[in-house]
Amino acid sequence: MRPQVITTAVMSNNADGIAESQAVGSATTMELDGALASGGVATLANAQLVGITSDGNDTGITFTVAGTDPNGTTISEAVTGVNGAVATSTFYFKTVTSITTSGAVATTALVGTLAADGMVTKPVPVNWRQSPFNMSLSGDLTAGTGGTFGMQYTVDGPEDSYTNSFGQDANWRDVVGLDPDDVSTDDDSNIAFPVRAVRGKFSAGSTDMVVKFTIIQGQNG
Repeated sequence: MRPQVITTAVMSNNADGIAESQAVGSATTMELDGALASGGVATLANAQLVGITSDGNDTGITFTVAGTDPNGTTISEAVTGVNGAVATSTFYFKTVTSITTSGAVATTALVGTLAADGMVTKPVPVNWRQSPFNMSLSGDLTAGTGGTFGMQYTVDGPEDSYTNSFGQDANWRDVVGLDPDDVSTDDDSNIAFPVRAVRGKFSAGSTDMVVKFTIIQGQNG
């Protein structure tokens, strides 16, 4: 495969960028009226975690977030509300198309994204049939400060019966030597065993951070 370079866009840091504060009096669909939303769809520059801020005790409420992952595959997640704090999704959403509540919220709730929660890039499929398998990976901080980043890999494939989406179903593992929790400046690593895809990840970031992820795989095999 040809060398792949992913340069991240700026992350959004807008706690109500998807849905501004609103009272929800019954099981219903929240209005997507934040700064990131247009025409009933919230679109993020990169795939980020969705944060739901409850002003009251919403521990008995489920917020079902629907949208798409970095590959454009439709995904949804049921997020349990919290008491006067932020409940965060485990899936990374590139777009949010609806948020449905299982009942009335205690007071008000709002939905958005926080740069400090990080982001992931679109997964890059690689030639896992290469033999011997070899791949070099690097992450270069080109702008900004204040976060940690690195790369991940998966041995799952989106066409497998148990995997509908890289973002929703694949099991992602941190690359040794390029751990997203540890790297804060330029670093590199390699993978010497077959994998199906790799992606860049910010475990924590800020809106001014820009990182160039480079993936190079040999041509034999």
